[in-house]
Amino acid sequence: MHTARTRRTTRRRMTMETPDKPAERAYSGIRDAILSGKLSPGDHLREEPLAEMTSTSRTPVREALRRLVADGLAREENRHRYVTEFTDAEITLMFDLRARIEGFAASLCAIRIDQAGLQHLDGLIAQMDQIEDSHTGAEIATFLECNTRFHNAILEQTGSDYLERMAHPMLMTPAALVHQHMNRNKISPSVSNAQHKEIYRALAARHPEWADAAMRAHVLSSRPRDTA
Repeated sequence: MHTARTRRTTRRRMTMETPDKPAERAYSGIRDAILSGKLSPGDHLREEPLAEMTSTSRTPVREALRRLVADGLAREENRHRYVTEFTDAEITLMFDLRARIEGFAASLCAIRIDQAGLQHLDGLIAQMDQIEDSHTGAEIATFLECNTRFHNAILEQTGSDYLERMAHPMLMTPAALVHQHMNRNKISPSVSNAQHKEIYRALAARHPEWADAAMRAHVLSSRPRDTA
């Protein structure tokens, strides 16, 4: 039986995976370029090249850039927009806040998640299991996409729109840093996914404290080492 939350989650997942409107396509394309590291911190986000990259025009790109500024992935300066750069102190604070918020979300999810939600998480874990430790850049991009969907799915299964809205920027902003961290420090996808499996076991066991602790440890393990 499909619950209202399951239907809502399915609609969101379909929207995330199949952007068809120009503004959504521009947003997804630029966001993914930032999160994958194709666009680096400090890069100037010029409308014309971005329109070409996303097969759109300047108007949807302009709208997408406004959304990215709101997400914290871009900043505006003198009417120009750039990929956001962060200080070490800001990065440390972001990951600490994210660990607390996501830990709480996982504890709530352990109480509220339904069977369809557990099956969805299990499927994402299986996809991430396909990424070998001797990964390529494209494989890491796939892994990180599944990772983002895993974390978003846990938020969705809390049933709290308010919590989702509050946590969204905290999920988006550190993702690009995680990508750079995995490449620079040779973080193993298999180690990261082993942590996902522990989170899943805690959720399936309906154990809020375990889910909280497992999620906090997972988030903090992805923090760049030179900012700890």
